[in-house]
Amino acid sequence: MTSQPPTSLLQSFTYPSSSDPNYQIQWTRLGPQDAQPLIFVHGTPWSSRLWAPYALALSRKYSVYLFDNPGYGQSKLLTAAATAEFATNGPLTKQAEITAALFRHWGLSRPPHVVAHDNAGLVTLRTILQHGCVYKSLTLIDVVAVGPWGLPFFKLVAENEDVFKAIPAGMFDGIVRNYVRDAAYKPLRKEDEDMLAEPW
Repeated sequence: MTSQPPTSLLQSFTYPSSSDPNYQIQWTRLGPQDAQPLIFVHGTPWSSRLWAPYALALSRKYSVYLFDNPGYGQSKLLTAAATAEFATNGPLTKQAEITAALFRHWGLSRPPHVVAHDNAGLVTLRTILQHGCVYKSLTLIDVVAVGPWGLPFFKLVAENEDVFKAIPAGMFDGIVRNYVRDAAYKPLRKEDEDMLAEPW
């Protein structure tokens, strides 16, 4: 029997928490339960798995929380309605709403330190300004927080959706992998690139 890595996202949070949830967020917590909370928030096209080495190191001193944003990594959009809502309301607006609900769900006894990367900077700022979250500190790493944001590529995709849906799978995989490689500061390990490209 193989054991799960300590950073495996084995906990689930559904949102809304009604009988018909649209989102399932996978998360985990590492380190002493009563220690200062520390939350890592990933951006696009990332996953919490890339925070794992930092989470493991810091879990000696902090109660570290990892999760995958809606529609990324192990967190799923559960319904067609969720997919449409995510697209219509803007994924970052919806991510902020869901992230704030997740943080409330954890019932932290004190304000956490939060580390946010890429567009998670905008998401975490929205959790403060629009959803009333309070943090002990907010560390923003290479963030996208002031518009306009996004690459010209995303505009091209939005304007030519049918063309991109018709691209053969192998060619589309190459486009996605190139996007993932361009978003990384240093070359990624093959298994990390595979993990990031797989949901697309």
